[in-house]
Amino acid sequence: MAVIDALNRIAQSRGLGGVLGARRPPPKKNDWDAYRLGGNVFWHGDVPQAQCERNRALLAGCCSGQFDSGTPT
Repeated sequence: MAVIDALNRIAQSRGLGGVLGARRPPPKKNDWDAYRLGGNVFWHGDVPQAQCERNRALLAGCCSGQFDSGTPT
C-alpha cells in the first residue's frame, strides 16, 4: 500500500487530513462485485479489515438504493 502511504503523507503535509483509502472504479460503477480489495480498492494499513468490509457494504447499499432501516440488503 505504498501509494496510499504516499497520498497520506502528501495530504497531511498540506493540512488536508489523512487518506484512508482509494479506489479505481470498474467500467460499471454500480457493479459492486467488481470492487476487489487490493485490485481496485486500497485501504491504508491502519484501517481494520472489518471496517473496510462494513464500508463496502454501506456504500453498496447506499448507492444502489437498497437501504432498509439503515442497513444494506
